[in-house]
Parts: sequence; C-alpha cells; structure tokens
Amino acid sequence: MHRWLEDLVDCVLADPNPTVAFEVTRVLVAVYDGEDKNAAVQLIDGATVVEVEGQTVNLLELVADITQFVTTEILHESSVLFVHSETAGDIKERVTNGGNFIGESGQRLERTIKTLVYGRPVHSHLSERMVNIGNRVTQKHGKHEFEVHTAGKVNGLANGTLVDARLAAYEYEALERAEAMNQAGRMPTKHWRDAATGFSRTALGADRRPRGKGVILLKIKAFLERSARVTVSVGKAALELASDRKAGGTGLAARAEARAATQVVDSKANVAKRMTSKTMTQYDAAYFATAAAASNPPRLDLGKLDLLNPPSKEILAQECELRDLPMKRSGDDTAYPRQATELVQFLVQRWRDIHDGSSNIPKLTSFGAGTVTKKIHEAAWFSLGFPSAFLVITGSSAEPKWAKTRKTRGFLGY
Repeated sequence: MHRWLEDLVDCVLADPNPTVAFEVTRVLVAVYDGEDKNAAVQLIDGATVVEVEGQTVNLLELVADITQFVTTEILHESSVLFVHSETAGDIKERVTNGGNFIGESGQRLERTIKTLVYGRPVHSHLSERMVNIGNRVTQKHGKHEFEVHTAGKVNGLANGTLVDARLAAYEYEALERAEAMNQAGRMPTKHWRDAATGFSRTALGADRRPRGKGVILLKIKAFLERSARVTVSVGKAALELASDRKAGGTGLAARAEARAATQVVDSKANVAKRMTSKTMTQYDAAYFATAAAASNPPRLDLGKLDLLNPPSKEILAQECELRDLPMKRSGDDTAYPRQATELVQFLVQRWRDIHDGSSNIPKLTSFGAGTVTKKIHEAAWFSLGFPSAFLVITGSSAEPKWAKTRKTRGFLGY
C-alpha cells in the first residue's frame, strides 16, 4: 500500500473522476517543481465533495491523503510518468488546459497514460498477501487437510484473530483455575435436573467443562478491544513509521536486499573455502578432464553427429540433401527405390573434408530421420496393392524389379 502512495502515486492521473485527477495532478506538478505541497493542497475548497466508487468524500482530504508521502525526489527518480522529462512537460500543459487533453501534447500524454498506466498489470495487494500467507500455512503433502481448515488458518493470520484466540484461551484457563480453587473448599453443587429426574448428579467443575462457547465469547471480546485501538491516527502513524524506516534503509525492501547480498557473499565465500579444503586440493583440472573422458555413459554431444560412430547411410544422405549437396540415389524401378548408393565411408570422409577434419558436425535431421526402410515400402504394397502402392511411394505406376520375381508373385498371389 505504501508503494501506491509513493512510486505509483502519479497513476492517479488516469482516475475516472476528472476532478480528482486534475487536483492531484496539479499538486504533483507543484511538488515536481519543488514548490510547497501543503500550499498547493490548501488551494482546494474545503467544502468541495466528490463521489468515489459510490461514496461521497471531501476532495481536500482525499487529495491530501493521496499526496501525503510524495516528494520531489520520488517524482524525479522512481515515478511512473514524471520520471520522463518530456511526459512531465505534457502533464504541465494538461494542468494549464484545465485537465483536458488538448493538442499534440494532449494526444501524446493520453497515449502515454494508456501505455504506462492502463497497460500496467494491476492486482490486489490483499489477495497477494493472502496467497503468501497460504503458502506459509500449507503443509507439504498435506492434501488431507480440508479447505475450510486452511482458509481458517489463513484468515486467522491475515486478520490477527489467532492472537485473539490465544489470549482467549489463556484467559479461560485462568478463569478455570480460579473457579476450581473457589470450589475446592465448598460442597459439590447439585445439578438442576436432580429434582426433575430423581437422579443425583454433580455439576462439572470448571476444569472439566468443554471450551466451546466460553472461549468464543472471550475471543470476540478480545477482537473488539483490539479493533477499538486501531483508529485512523494509528494507521497514519504506521505509514509514517514505514516511510521513516524506508528512508533510513531499515524497511522491508532494504532488509531483503541486504539479505540477498549477504547470501551472495556467503555463497562465494563457501565456494572459495571449499576449493581450498584438503579434499579439493587433491584434484586439479587434468584430473577432472580424465574423469570426464572415462565416464560411463560417455558425455553426449547433443545436436551433433559423431562421425567416429556414424549413423545410418540414410541419415548421412539426408544431411547432405538438407545442405543442398549432391547425393546419388537409386532409381524408382529398382529393388530398393530412392536409396542412397554411396558408401558410408565416402560420406563420412566428405563430411570431414567439409568441416576441416572434425568428427562432430551439427545435426539438421530430426530424431526420427532415416526410419523409412524397405519393410515400410513392402507393407504399403501389401495394403494398397502393387500399382497403387508404388504410385503413392514413388509417383510412378511401374512395378519395381523385386515385385516381378517369381518368389514375390507366388507369395503375394499376384
């Protein structure tokens, strides 16, 4: 919330209420120019009221609350709009024009507001706070916990009611002990039902009674007492304290940054300490290189082809074709149509010559490249019939030589 009243305070220029947007803009321009903020606020008529989200509020008090923490440094260094000098000039012209977007500067400012304010991801700080609290109270692998129980714990932390419950429990225990000591020296109290039922019963002592409604009543009383202490002045004092801590470098953000810097320093110190330990001094770069070379399984060069263990001929052929290199293939009417005819040794040597003798070359083919074999072609002939299958595979209706052999014709009944 404090950030909305400092770094993001100039987002109010996009407020749907033009009166609020204009008066706040006028005060922000005065602060930007180093003028007295209180004097600029006091120029507003104290009797003027505006309607904000269905509620009627005093305009003077509203503008004073919105601009209470803004300073010249914030507007010049960390604001949304005033940090840009050109945009600040457009804002001043808007104030001169009575809050209207007039001329080229007005169009430019309107576009800037739509970009930097309307385009800014806005979310509920309250909902984010509830999510953070929920992350803290949710147990790992605790899927057995009902949502009602988790929501109760989250609300208890967010609203401070866990403190009320704890105080109520302590107070009830004190009452129990006091009443138990008071009853210790007296005769047992007869139950009120004895006269109606004829049974002799003894009322439960204070230490044996269930803690239901008694604790709830004390919890409500504690909540009301705490709520009565939280007034508007208390809220303003809390915001002022947070502002002072931020200015002094002791706020939440400063502590988080200091902690992060400490962790980085500690991490580097731990690395240096580990490298100078007795264990690590026994190893050097040559040891690690030898160990890596002897690792099992060996290190993989992903995205490369290892020519020392070359892939299939079809993959090598496709690699050539993807690079527009000439590749000899068999004809369409052969026993193995469209198959690479060059030897693997020649293809490997060609790749090494192209890559200056290197055995690792970049791989362009996909993972499943080279899987189309003769069996796939023959399966198509089985399912589609010889002429139609060959037309699909090769684009020609001519039979291949292997389909004309007597053994194949007899096996297929063709």
